[in-house]
Parts: sequence; structure tokens; C-alpha cells
Amino acid sequence: VAGAVLLSGSGRLPALEAVTQLLNRWGGGPRSGLLDGAIGIIAVHRSPTSAGAGKRFAWVTMAYDAPGAEPRHLWQSLAMARCLQRLSSFPLVLLTNSSRLPDGTPLATAVQRLHVQLMPLYEVPIPHAMAEAHMPLHWKVAFWKLQIWRLEQFDKLVWVDSDAILFRSMDWLCSGIMLIEPSEATFKRLRLFAADGNASEHWWTNGDQKLIRNYFRIVVGEPAKTLPLTDASFGKCLGHTPNIKYDSPGPWNVPAFVHKSSTGNECFYFNVSKQMARVNGELVNICNYHPLGPYWRDMFCQAMEIVGGGKHTIDTTRVFCDDTYWYRAGKAHRGLW
Repeated sequence: VAGAVLLSGSGRLPALEAVTQLLNRWGGGPRSGLLDGAIGIIAVHRSPTSAGAGKRFAWVTMAYDAPGAEPRHLWQSLAMARCLQRLSSFPLVLLTNSSRLPDGTPLATAVQRLHVQLMPLYEVPIPHAMAEAHMPLHWKVAFWKLQIWRLEQFDKLVWVDSDAILFRSMDWLCSGIMLIEPSEATFKRLRLFAADGNASEHWWTNGDQKLIRNYFRIVVGEPAKTLPLTDASFGKCLGHTPNIKYDSPGPWNVPAFVHKSSTGNECFYFNVSKQMARVNGELVNICNYHPLGPYWRDMFCQAMEIVGGGKHTIDTTRVFCDDTYWYRAGKAHRGLW
């Protein structure tokens, strides 16, 4: 079984030069994987001996919405889809329980315009005692991401959380440097490991993130490694990450991959009412001031247009994509909030 590498938002991160030297010493890359339980990236790789002549690379994410509920997770995933359409050579695989847009349009047809491949999302059962005693609902759903190890039709996959944004290309993750092998056997071993609370060091205390990290550390024996903060970081760390060396003043340090705009993730979501706040007595949209707030909005609204010209929108998304409401809501529409 191939290993994995855990990316963590905490701890001491190596400098980019040190990472480059390390990868050079690996000489083509180990059988390891790139995983971010905290920041939201996993790279999944089929070993060279099992891969065919035509490499099948893709990104993968998940969007689950309860039947009959507003498709908020599906909508949220569209911003990342649009980013990848612009910045990557590879498609996005979207695992979802949705099959149609609100007006009845087949979802697979609509998202093809974003270079998205639709696949069914299946429930991955959690050991009953652990699920009932320890895990909130959103962690139970997050556990389902283990099924990406079953997508053996791909040679390499990179998992990205849907509540994140991509600012620069990261296709180098598919270069064969830091990867794991997707296999049914690994999927089954992960589930067996999850059922052993003592061996897994009570993984449910930090959800699927801790489970995957501990599996590859304890069972496979692969140590955790990290990406530099110039490549991946939390939104709450923006402005505190290392700068690139450039002879000009300014914050030259926006990571390529940013998970959540902030602790509350107000700006990587499409509800304007959650973004309104009073600052010095003035009602403003705080995401106008976030360095990636307008960028996430542009990606989301472009994606909504691409999948159907805005005809599938609900009131929340329609208001969010209206420039007047979003940029001037605090001044021109005080009564709305």
C-alpha cells in the first residue's frame, strides 16, 4: 500500500528551497501522498506499474445536500470548478448526490461546461458506536471522502475542499512527486482502521483528517510532510505568510490555495447577509475588503452563468451576483439588511 503525506496548517513549515532540495533527493518521487487534513488538499496516485500509457489526472471534490434542501454545497463547489477551469489542464471530478438543477436541467450536462465530470456520491458507513457517541453530522459526511481511494479509473487525483479557492495553477501536484495509490484495498484498510478506536488514537476527535493522517503514519509508516505557506494556507493566515523575494513594496504572499476566507468563511460563500457588518458605525460588506473576496465572487458568479445563464439561481445567489447589491449594499440598500 502506498503512503500519504499530511499537510497541516500548524507546525513549522519548510522553506520552498528546502522542499525543492528534498524533492530532488527523492529523485522522481516516493510512493507517498499529498494530503491536507487541515488546509484541504489530497493528491492520490496510481503507481507507475499500474498506470496505463495515457495518464488520467483530475481534481476531485464533494458536494452533499440533504434531499429537498437548498443546494448550497453544490453551488459553493462551482467557484472552485471555475478556478480549475481557468488555471488547470485537468478536469474536476464532482462527487455529489444531486443529479438535476432546480429547474430540472441534468446537472451533468450543465457542469460539463466547467470541465467538470459528475460522479455519484455514496455514503461510507462509520462504525456505529463512534458515529453515535462522538461525531457531529458534518464530520460524518466528511468521512465519505474516503471513497476517493476507490476511483481506480484515475492515475492521479488531487482532492480540494469546496470551501476553498485556487489563485494560481497547482498542476505540478500531478507531476509524480508526492502521491498515493488509489485502491480498493486501501479504502477497506482505512475503514478497518477506523473501527479500531485504540489503534487509531481516537481519530473521531478530529474527524476524517485525523483518521487519514494516523492511518498513513501508524499503519503505512509514512511521516507527515508539508507544503510551504506560499502554496497553501488558511484564509485567517493571509498577511502573515512568507513573502516571495521581489524588489517592490507590497504583500507578495498570497498562497496558491486558500482554505476558508476566515474563521467564519464569510467571503467564500454566496450569502450577502452573512457578509454585512458595521464598521465605525457604517454598514459595509466586509468581503469588499478581503484580498480574495471579490475574486471568489467573480469565480462563483461566472460559474453560475456558465452552467445556465443564471436561470438556475435562487434569491440568495441572484442578490450575491448583483454588482450593485454586493459592492454598494451598505450605502444604497441599507434597508435590506
